[in-house]
Amino acid sequence: MKRTLATLLFGVVVAGAGCYSDEYASQPAYAQRPVTIAVPPPAPVPEVPPPQPYASAVWMSGYWDWRPDLNRHVWVAGHWATPPRAGVAYMPPSWHPYAGGGYYRVPGRWVAAPNQDAYGRHIAYDQSGRPHYF
Repeated sequence: MKRTLATLLFGVVVAGAGCYSDEYASQPAYAQRPVTIAVPPPAPVPEVPPPQPYASAVWMSGYWDWRPDLNRHVWVAGHWATPPRAGVAYMPPSWHPYAGGGYYRVPGRWVAAPNQDAYGRHIAYDQSGRPHYF
């Protein structure tokens, strides 16, 4: 009985091992749907990042998100995170007006850019894509 159970468990592990693919390693955990609303977002909330917790940490600036359940914008505070690879910086989500009215959100993304300047200051980008140094 024990041998049969061990063989069955080994078979499940071997079968499951073939189910992994590197294709999904670079994909986001969920697909972000485009958000379109009629109300413009409020002005960004000024944030002062706390000290960098470790050398490779990148500041992910806060942004306004739309909550349909609340029918209003909600501020999502910035935080430190580990970048997916070296040589990238985080560009937070941003809102843009449609020509015919309404606003759409461009999701946050990692862009090829330095995250420190020549003086060692950390570079973070705001919702408009402007760099800030600290």
